[in-house]
Amino acid sequence: MWGLIRQRMLVAALCGGLVAILPMTVLAAAAPALGSAANFAVLAASTVTNTGPTSIAGQLGLYPGTAVTGFPPGVSGVQHTADAIALQAKNDLAAAYLNAAGQTCTAPLTGDLGGRTLTAGVYCFSSSAQLTARLTLDGPNVYVFQIGSTLVTAPGASVFLTNGALPGQVFWQVGSSATIDTSTHFAGNIMALASITMNTGASLDGRALARTGAVTLQSNVIDLPTPPPPPVLPPPPPAPALPPPPVALPAPPGLPDPLPAGALPNPALPAPAPPAPAAPAASVETTPAPGAASSEPATGSVAADHSLVRGRQGLRTAVDSSSATCQGGDCAPSLCPALVPASLSAGCATASRLPALIGLAATGLPVLSLAVGLVLLIAGLLVSRRRRVLRRPSD
Repeated sequence: MWGLIRQRMLVAALCGGLVAILPMTVLAAAAPALGSAANFAVLAASTVTNTGPTSIAGQLGLYPGTAVTGFPPGVSGVQHTADAIALQAKNDLAAAYLNAAGQTCTAPLTGDLGGRTLTAGVYCFSSSAQLTARLTLDGPNVYVFQIGSTLVTAPGASVFLTNGALPGQVFWQVGSSATIDTSTHFAGNIMALASITMNTGASLDGRALARTGAVTLQSNVIDLPTPPPPPVLPPPPPAPALPPPPVALPAPPGLPDPLPAGALPNPALPAPAPPAPAAPAASVETTPAPGAASSEPATGSVAADHSLVRGRQGLRTAVDSSSATCQGGDCAPSLCPALVPASLSAGCATASRLPALIGLAATGLPVLSLAVGLVLLIAGLLVSRRRRVLRRPSD
């Protein structure tokens, strides 16, 4: 039993330690929506009274009252007296007042605000609040002060904003009346259920909005606060980098560069070299005919060899001339009608087929040379035989 009690005591001690370590949750204040009342620096229900050179940087509104006095010498923006615009602003003010009064209090306060430094949040007074010295509001976001009855400042008191605190985001919800005494520099939106009085030389960086009573001014300066800046959005993510374009690789050594699809060869480039001609055929030895003299056949054989050489050179000259002419653009078939086949003459009309034709001609040269040599040899033998017949004496 004592063991069970010790375990429970240990658990209780651990829970208490965790509660002490964990921070308290603070509810953030929300800015009451002023609606069309945000356009007014001074807004009242019964009267607006001014004494001295008061300067109001913003509109002045009154509803349902109609008495606006002291302008001039006071100056202000556009004045709306007992019109639809002033009525709408009064309705929007009532909604903002109720919103501020209904927010959850995060820090109850009493007594004097002077000498304090506060961060954003909802601060509440069950009754009245005083400001006798300097109040510092430190940091951005919304400040809401809920005051049960009156708000009174001492002469020379001030509200100082620092580190991003803005007057447009400070709201004073006052349960009855607010009095800003001589030479006080006040900041924020004063939303009083009854009336607002600013004594001589007091200044306000904000709005003086009275729901049911009057606003009384005496040589004051009221500046309508600028709206808070829009939130800073994070920069968009950078666009993904595009892959680099493909790089054409050079052709391997010894190979021509590939041509793109549909591209034509460059005419300025030299034509491909024709294939090397075949080696000439070996000389043909001839045997003299039976019974013929030994001296005459030798003469005929030499003549036949000379004819064979001349025929071979003539054929090669004709083929070379035809090739040169075809490369120059004139492929006349008449250059070689008797020396080359008909298929070779017909193909001479196309310059692009000339290398193949030259190769064909070179391949047929040995056979053609042998035929011409035989013809010349036979012709020499016949001539030689006829000479012997003519020289023989007649019987």
